[in-house]
Amino acid sequence: MPQLRAEDTAAIVAHLPRLKARLAHLSEAMPGIQHSIAIKTNPQIELLRTLVSWGYGLEAASIEEVRRAKDAGCTVDQIVFDSPVKTRLEIAEVAYDTGMLVNVNTIAELERFPADATCVLGIRINPQVHAGSPEMFDVSKNESKFGVPISNQSELIRAAIDFPVRALHIHSGSQMQNLEAQKEALIGLRDMALTINARVQEKFIRLISVADCHRKRSKGGLKCLPMV
Repeated sequence: MPQLRAEDTAAIVAHLPRLKARLAHLSEAMPGIQHSIAIKTNPQIELLRTLVSWGYGLEAASIEEVRRAKDAGCTVDQIVFDSPVKTRLEIAEVAYDTGMLVNVNTIAELERFPADATCVLGIRINPQVHAGSPEMFDVSKNESKFGVPISNQSELIRAAIDFPVRALHIHSGSQMQNLEAQKEALIGLRDMALTINARVQEKFIRLISVADCHRKRSKGGLKCLPMV
């Protein structure tokens, strides 16, 4: 164990039985889905290794968190990378991580990925609903800088046809109070996926196969990846 310096006075305590029970309840309520835990909720490497050993994936909001997920033993196909401000060097680092879900924040960002990238590309969509999050955590307003507005349907369909897009992603906000609005956002995401699939099937190209919903009501982040 490394020697602690005098100023290292912080202590972090995790109740593993309670955490495991809550995650088991989630898995039971939503079976057959990949659940990836947000690293930012607790980036301690030993806790992340424990989560991975329980069979959960990890969600990274920065390239540093992607690296930490790998250090924790998480396979790349269980990692979700959601940073809205990826640099070109970061894109180059993850583009060939086969099976990693990498969500772009804008359609222009898709152009920065190599044509033969082997990661799973997703588009973050702004569902344009108000889920009752506190003002500073509400990221799904019409004027939000996060994601492509769901009202830009023609632009999203064109991107799915022009690029190897396999996933759609939403994150309505943190500490949400209005679950009916979140339900509305999920329905909108499903309908968008079905609309895109109907159009791309006409052109005999790949389909949207992953719907990615980031849902946080407290400090614990959960990423759900149902097939559509």
